[in-house]
Amino acid sequence: MNFFKDAAEQFKNAFLAMPMASRGIGLMLIVAIAIALAFLVQGTSENKMTPLFGGALFNDTELAEMELAFSAARLNGSVREGKRLLVPAANEHEFLAALVEAGNVPSRFESAVQKALEQSSPLELNDQFRYRTEYAKLKQIGAQIERFPDVEWAEVQYDADKGGFRSQHSQTASVTVTPAGTSPLGKMRINQIRELVRASFAGLKDEHVTVTDTNAMLSGGWGDEESELLAAKRRIESDYENRIRNLLLPYGDFRLLVTADVDPTIRSQTTKVTYDNRQPLDEHSRKQESETTKGARGGVPGVEPNALAENQRMTINDTPTTIKTSDETRASRGIAGQTYEQSEVAPLQERRVQVSIGLPKTYYESVYRIDYLKENPDADVTEIPPPPADRLAKIREETQNTIQGAVSVLLKSVDPGDDRMKLVQVWDYSDLPVASIAGPTTADKAFGWLAESWQTIALLGLALVALLIARGVARSISPPAPASFEEGFGLEISADSADSPSGSSDDPASTPGMKITGQSLQDELTELIESNPDVAANVLRAWIGDAA
Repeated sequence: MNFFKDAAEQFKNAFLAMPMASRGIGLMLIVAIAIALAFLVQGTSENKMTPLFGGALFNDTELAEMELAFSAARLNGSVREGKRLLVPAANEHEFLAALVEAGNVPSRFESAVQKALEQSSPLELNDQFRYRTEYAKLKQIGAQIERFPDVEWAEVQYDADKGGFRSQHSQTASVTVTPAGTSPLGKMRINQIRELVRASFAGLKDEHVTVTDTNAMLSGGWGDEESELLAAKRRIESDYENRIRNLLLPYGDFRLLVTADVDPTIRSQTTKVTYDNRQPLDEHSRKQESETTKGARGGVPGVEPNALAENQRMTINDTPTTIKTSDETRASRGIAGQTYEQSEVAPLQERRVQVSIGLPKTYYESVYRIDYLKENPDADVTEIPPPPADRLAKIREETQNTIQGAVSVLLKSVDPGDDRMKLVQVWDYSDLPVASIAGPTTADKAFGWLAESWQTIALLGLALVALLIARGVARSISPPAPASFEEGFGLEISADSADSPSGSSDDPASTPGMKITGQSLQDELTELIESNPDVAANVLRAWIGDAA
């Protein structure tokens, strides 16, 4: 505690001993140092950034609109991070208020229909209200389409012919879509957009909804719905290209081209009927049987034939006879045995795929260096000799065979007798020297460093100037008078020539002596020599004695 008290007392005495001009300079320096320190702390402190709307992703149009709103509100500090927008966390509410005031809040965070309903008034005309709500509905549908990840911007137009007395009116709708990137939208995405618009209006049919893709002509070919053959060809080539690239990733930078030959048959159906062994289809048979019974011959009319039995005459051959006859007819119809087969082949199948792969010549040289270091572990990289031509040719042949064997497995089976290895062509190309990008010069680095560190340099310069001024002020303060000067260097000063405040010679404090008058040393010495030459002589003798 005493240390601080003594330090404060010393500072107070030193400050009071300073001239008035030095005091003013000291106070200004203290204020400047305080302001510089506060400025340095504020400049070097890290501003915490927070993503706007919780890190939601926006397209380029929405980002540009929000930045324009911030610029109109004179708000600085927003930073783009991919598809997000970062703002200072301390001023997030100001950025949100600027968006609301400018009306640039992204459509996904507000309902256009609800906003239109809130802006209605009792004095508004019915037609005006209907037009505003219909326009808000179209904006809302466009915002829903923009939520697809591959759609950057969308606009919907709708029209209906409501004239006449018909119960059903014709309706049409058109959608203009800008996909994200340069690739056009796929057929599935276009169908989803068409279905979304169709379901948004009652009675609207699919054939009356038109979806226009602004990137459709950038694809370099016909649309999927215009040429199924080209679409199938691109799909097959893209699939093979992705699989081959993943397979050849260890080879670094290489060139790849895949060409597919597609069967243009849209529909192929085969029917096969096979019959079994031949057999009669119709068979007829007939069998006839009949039975006739003939009795014994009878008597003759008259008395004699009808007399007693002993008087009758008998004939041996007159016994009864029976004749049987049958007639049977059979008919049968047979059905020939057969096998019925029907098969259908999937349309637009690939018939042949050819692959062209290009490797840089520097790849073979890199393989040679790696092999050389494996064979000579103690060798340095700078000691590797130039690769011989035969060694490079061998490495090239081995590499090509390896790539052909790996890629040919992915290709479709060929006809018997054909070699799939011939479908994979591996070639090499020379690497052209790439011009090195000139780096920043020393002057550019110096100016860049000054642009980033000027605040720190200015603060250090201000502190240095303050130290120099403080040093000059400290040196300007006169030290306390030495005891020998206070005692008059041993000279006897008469009481008559001294001024005693109390006038009493008995008081030791009133003993005459030399006092500091505040004048310069030259003036005091001149006055001392003129008033008392003996004292000046004694002072000179004392100085000469000290120097000797």
